[in-house]
Amino acid sequence: MERQMGLKEEYLDLIRDGKKKVEGRLYDEKRRQINPGDTIVFEGKLKVRVKSIRKYPSFKEMLEREGIERVLPGVHNIEEGVRIYRQFYTEEEEKKYGVVAIEIEPILEE
Repeated sequence: MERQMGLKEEYLDLIRDGKKKVEGRLYDEKRRQINPGDTIVFEGKLKVRVKSIRKYPSFKEMLEREGIERVLPGVHNIEEGVRIYRQFYTEEEEKKYGVVAIEIEPILEE
């Protein structure tokens, strides 16, 4: 199944370059529909294949377990990574839904 998602331009480049291998999101109703093998189209221009999905209770634990370089390349510590996610999701949302690590790989089209 193909799904649409938004993403900042800087992260599109990191995915395209193979540096960002995991996309972290809130595990809300929309993300509960994603399965391994699905295709996600970011910003209508970058297609990726979902390799696997792993659930966590918090962004902090997700970053610790997945490795910050795989999720947020260039970010140097977990606290900074959590602050980035706080720009998008509140602590209350995180506690309500939990989070998901979506392991992805770009589908490079000729």
